[in-house]
Amino acid sequence: MAIETTVKGTVISLPQAAEVPGINHVSVWTSLAAGIRGSLAALFHWDYVLMNLLGFLLGRVLIMNELAPFGLAYFLAMARTYRPHSPAIGLWVLAGALTAGYYIEATLYCACMILYFFLTDAYNRLYPRLRIMPLLLFFSSVAGVLIAFFWSELLPHHLLLFLFNILAGSVLTMIFIYTVPVLSPHYRRQVTQEQLVGAIILLSAAIAGIGSLEVYQYSIRNIAGSFFIMALALQGGVGTGTAIGAAVGMVIGLMDQTAAMAVALYSIAGLLAGTFNVFGKIAVALGYLGGCLIAISGFYQGDRLLTGMGEAAVASLFFLILPSYWWTALRGKAAAANPAVPQLVSGQLLQQSGEKLRNIAGMFQELAESLVSDRKQAATRVPEQELGRIIASIGDQVCKDCVQRDICWEENFYRTYQAILDLVAEAQSAKIEERRLPNYLQEVCRQKNQMLTTALMVTEPYRISSVWQKKMLENKRILAEQMKATSDIIGQLAFAIQRTPQYDRAAAAVIAEQAAIHECNLENVRVSGRYGSLLVEGTKQPCSGNQECRNVLQPLVSQVMGMNLAVESECGNKGLQRKCKLVMRTICRFAVEVGMSSVAKGHETESGDTYSVTAIGQEKVALILSDGMGSGQRAAGESRTAVQMVERLLTAGFEVDTAVRTVNSMLLLRLSGESYATMDMAVVDLYSGETEFLKVGCSASFVKRVREVFTIEAAAVPMGILQHTEIELVKYILAPGDIMVMVSDGVADAARRKNDKKDWVAHFLRLTASDNPQEIADLLLRQALEYNGKYATDDMTVLVAKLVECVPETDSL
Repeated sequence: MAIETTVKGTVISLPQAAEVPGINHVSVWTSLAAGIRGSLAALFHWDYVLMNLLGFLLGRVLIMNELAPFGLAYFLAMARTYRPHSPAIGLWVLAGALTAGYYIEATLYCACMILYFFLTDAYNRLYPRLRIMPLLLFFSSVAGVLIAFFWSELLPHHLLLFLFNILAGSVLTMIFIYTVPVLSPHYRRQVTQEQLVGAIILLSAAIAGIGSLEVYQYSIRNIAGSFFIMALALQGGVGTGTAIGAAVGMVIGLMDQTAAMAVALYSIAGLLAGTFNVFGKIAVALGYLGGCLIAISGFYQGDRLLTGMGEAAVASLFFLILPSYWWTALRGKAAAANPAVPQLVSGQLLQQSGEKLRNIAGMFQELAESLVSDRKQAATRVPEQELGRIIASIGDQVCKDCVQRDICWEENFYRTYQAILDLVAEAQSAKIEERRLPNYLQEVCRQKNQMLTTALMVTEPYRISSVWQKKMLENKRILAEQMKATSDIIGQLAFAIQRTPQYDRAAAAVIAEQAAIHECNLENVRVSGRYGSLLVEGTKQPCSGNQECRNVLQPLVSQVMGMNLAVESECGNKGLQRKCKLVMRTICRFAVEVGMSSVAKGHETESGDTYSVTAIGQEKVALILSDGMGSGQRAAGESRTAVQMVERLLTAGFEVDTAVRTVNSMLLLRLSGESYATMDMAVVDLYSGETEFLKVGCSASFVKRVREVFTIEAAAVPMGILQHTEIELVKYILAPGDIMVMVSDGVADAARRKNDKKDWVAHFLRLTASDNPQEIADLLLRQALEYNGKYATDDMTVLVAKLVECVPETDSL
């Protein structure tokens, strides 16, 4: 680009100063200044307190009195991860180096930071991938090193140290890049193993940055390192305690040039602390003190021994004072994040699956509606465009040689035309007779028989077409009903899978906190269900065989929730690092005792009645009795199919009425007239005693309480007949000792000869003194057979259930 100027009327083109592609020096300085101004406000922001403190401490770390790679590596990692906050981090790193008196290193840090901003503006657009970070560090460090050399004499020894500093800084930068996101208070993802190792290195170096600060001759650095080792040993066990001990000892030892002794001391102490983590904080502290005593007594004597043990004791005291639920919350933050992602993904998949199923259900509904609309377009009549030809054909064949032709077709044309038109309409039914001729033809026509024969012959093709059209319309009707039933089934399934369980987060938090206070940390706690049928789930570290599940957690959680809970546990394994899995359920208040008696009709080998007693989870029991239409194997197949479908839907979590409607729709998918079945069902809540009675086309049921008998009736038609079956739920609150009686039609109709069909079962139950369900079923069936002369005129089945109090052994696991 040229700049034009005018000198005495002559235009001269002056070349502009050459531009370096990709680098705008003005914009770099402007953006750098703006970034510094914006970051000054974040120097003391609460969200960045931990990051800033780590930067300050890492800037103070100088190993072997000459190498300082931690501060620069931390700055570069923060600049890569949190670019807007990097100037503030740089200032904290510089402040740490200056407060420690490392002026050459502070100059090196400052030069490298400035060069980093220049280089990243130029090269990030060309090489945006993460792998250029070591190259940027290399070039930034080399430039900074050249500046730092002006402070001292250049020696080969210095070159080797600075090269080592560059290599160490590159490695640390890559480690810190993956670690610093964990420091954010908004981080919600699972902490990976790599991030954990990086965090151990980062925090170990930060502890070393405390320096030689002492209180009453006790090193704050050593106390913080010991506290840090015990905290992680409590959470992670032997491996974590040993690893963090080695890391802390290495960094502190390199600063004091006593690496071998420091690594041995802290590794042994961390090993023993992690060994006893399953016994709680006190055991961890005692293990750490024991490890320190073993290691220190081997390296030090006299005052140094007492000082080292005093530092370990002070750290143990702080460790014990800190509440346990702080560690539980810290560990739970990482652990709770683990199931959150799959739970969220699972919830999204369920919602998406439900929407897809709803769309499919809508498609079947639309297809069914289109078939119904086609049925309305009846095509059973002769097309209008053919009527004139048919009437003319009848007139030519019948009236051609008739003497009254002129009178009928000329003088009375309209009356004759209308009469033959009515005749054609009647002829399509193929049931026309002479006496059913239109009145006008009855009076004037002299060839009535020929007129009828000709009308039938001419309209015969249309009659045949009408028959097949009616069959096609009937098939469409059946197909439309099947598609509607399929649409209902899919729609109900979509509604069922989209219902998400509700968790009581507040109760789960209280349980976790109380467990931590009692030194029995419980993780991943979930509380679901309703009062009276609660479900508490969680995991914990394996104990040493002292049955913490029963002795600590069961009474603790029962007290928190205000109800007795039974424990189901799957023990973990310390060696395999597998945690214990706990499930606590509300202890059932009631149980159901069942009795049944049945006999097939006449000489049939199989009864058409089917009964079932099905557990729905841990809290409900379903009593089901179905009567298939007719008797024998076919009726048994119908009732068995209905019962099995209902069982599967109830155990899958469907509501009672939804399950019955779904089964009704499934039965409609069969050919018309093939499958009918009644449904008599009672669903008993074993916690509250609330019982839902549902009856579809069946006989009355009965509830006996002492000498009082209640009758439960319904007027719905059997399943598999109508598309929409009327379903009415009747609810009763049963008490211990109440008896429920279900009977099939064969039993209810047994007293028809005595004109007492409705009330004989209730009367019999009032007079029966027995409260044994099986005995009542046998007596009731025997009485029904007596009414029929000891011959079963229909399938007879009696199902009796008694609600009793349940007191399980809550002490057993």
